Amino acid sequence: MRRQLLFAATAAALAAPASAETASTTLDVTVSLQPALTVTCDPADFGVLKLATGNRGGVTRVQLLSDGTRIFFGAANGVSFGAAGASGPSCTMEGSAAGDGETASISMDIGTGSMSGDAVGQIAAPSAAAAVKVFGTTTANATVASGSATFDALAVTIEVPNNLTADNYGGYAGTIEVAVDDGVGG
Repeated sequence: MRRQLLFAATAAALAAPASAETASTTLDVTVSLQPALTVTCDPADFGVLKLATGNRGGVTRVQLLSDGTRIFFGAANGVSFGAAGASGPSCTMEGSAAGDGETASISMDIGTGSMSGDAVGQIAAPSAAAAVKVFGTTTANATVASGSATFDALAVTIEVPNNLTADNYGGYAGTIEVAVDDGVGG
């Protein structure tokens, strides 16, 4: 009987399915995230603007074009430009998914922004800041090439109040919000 039991156990063991083997490992996963679209701008530097104190007949507006040309609007009595050094605004868009030859647009916040007294280059901040304002004045288009476009047909305008005092002389700085649209949805 023992033999029969041993024979039955052996037969059962041979008839049973073999145990499955398992193994495991790790899978490395990486990703690099970057902005899909960026815009950078060179500063708009009006250079030195010379203004008389007192009544000039109203506010003085000066527009700066991308090529550095400065144009007067408004009251220009007692106003002149200092040494050369103006550099106009220019912005570059990178990382666009738009195809070559497509049109991208740029816009500046057309609203009025305040400029604050600030040291600019060798010019110290004023001891009493005047209410100088800055305006984004242009929207423009540029052609996309290899995901990039340069916008160089831009203009910025500043407005200097009338009746300046000597304490208002000095450097001023401000910002304008700039946005680009490459025309690609998403």
